[in-house]
Amino acid sequence: MNQVNLIKRGRIFLIVTAAILVGGFFIVWGQVKADLDDVVLNEVYVNSAGEWVEILNPSANAVNINGYKIVEGVGPTATVRTINHDVFAPAQGIVVISGSDVDSGTLNFLDTGDTVSLAKTDGVTIIGSVTYGIGTDLDADDPNKSLQFINSAWTVQAPTKGWFNGDPTISSIVANINAAGVTTNWGTVDIPDSSAATGLYFEKTGYGRVTFNATLNLTDSDTVTFLQDLGNKMDASAGSMKFDARTAAQLKDAGAEIQMYGLDALGFTSTPNLIVKDDNGVVVPTNDLNYPDLDMVDYTDGTLTFTTNHFTQFEVDNNIYVDASASGDKDGTQAHPYNTIQEGVNAAPIGGTVNVAAGIYEFSEQFNIAKPLSIVGQGEVIFKSVNASWSTINGYKHLLGIYAGTMENPVSISNIIFDADGKSHAINTYNNAYGILENVTVKNGKGAGIIVNGSTI
Repeated sequence: MNQVNLIKRGRIFLIVTAAILVGGFFIVWGQVKADLDDVVLNEVYVNSAGEWVEILNPSANAVNINGYKIVEGVGPTATVRTINHDVFAPAQGIVVISGSDVDSGTLNFLDTGDTVSLAKTDGVTIIGSVTYGIGTDLDADDPNKSLQFINSAWTVQAPTKGWFNGDPTISSIVANINAAGVTTNWGTVDIPDSSAATGLYFEKTGYGRVTFNATLNLTDSDTVTFLQDLGNKMDASAGSMKFDARTAAQLKDAGAEIQMYGLDALGFTSTPNLIVKDDNGVVVPTNDLNYPDLDMVDYTDGTLTFTTNHFTQFEVDNNIYVDASASGDKDGTQAHPYNTIQEGVNAAPIGGTVNVAAGIYEFSEQFNIAKPLSIVGQGEVIFKSVNASWSTINGYKHLLGIYAGTMENPVSISNIIFDADGKSHAINTYNNAYGILENVTVKNGKGAGIIVNGSTI
């Protein structure tokens, strides 16, 4: 027996209008069974360039519509197309079904008029139907229009593929996002289907961007609520990115690419290290099970790009570590410190801290500090001149030259012993520099210990 003969057009079921509060907006749906335990037909697009139907799930649980039927026409001549793979309509959300989702590989709605129905897996229970074209008030052959079920009746409107018919509109949510200083490609031609958004990004102007790698269904009820408050959930500032997606699980656990802008202005001349914090702002150790998988992709022109498998808080680390006894890989982290003070100073950002492990650090020429930062000794740290033929030329004849700093942002040195060993002068300040020396010992200078040259110490 042909399956279409089992479809009973006269089957009676109770029709109600359902109004569900999502994120502060009432979304009104009709054509819903009274117990709200199933999906309904919500929108139909009739165009030979690519037909699709939109299915809405008003229930509180996701529904797998694998095996559900899209029926074109009525009676023995109807064509039944079966959804042939797992497709989950999220709780109080939407999915879009196109030709690639059904067994025949195509949908074929007649432009002049047709009846399109949604049936359950039994091929009998109709849970949504619309008749359009000749003999109706519904003209669907305009490619800029679709059939939409709004307020318990079918109407013709501009398509809202993958989004709710009515409020909240995408444009209203995006306007709120923009008002918080965040831009996005949602609501543009880049995201034609909000139930299958690919390449979605949110950008905090001047500070950074989050781009999702996964295809996301933005109609998930938790995600809708989250998006309406995204301006407060996304916090980006110089060297910091926070995307608090705890309330939206699919965003929280989605792989994403993060870009942090303007790090060159903070003094980072090489790829900075990251501090990872949990949602409460507590630093997550790298050996913690909750530490995300990070892949440092690139650092170019002051922009750090990396990927993460789930969201939390990320900050660039302005701490650089140096240990004369270190071996192996060196990136300035506590686990892989640099060997030399000059490497640490070069890598440190403006206002950063170079943490120096106990030991003797030998210098054969003057080393210079040309940006505000701090050098902090951890234990007994000795900077020692070792070259017997040290230069006698101004600007080169000291163990340390300080060329930067202001009262608000000084060069600060603490817990260091400067031993010139009779081979050089010890410390000189230049160019209106401003330095703070705390618990610093200077000894064995060749004629001078500390020279303040038009500067402040």
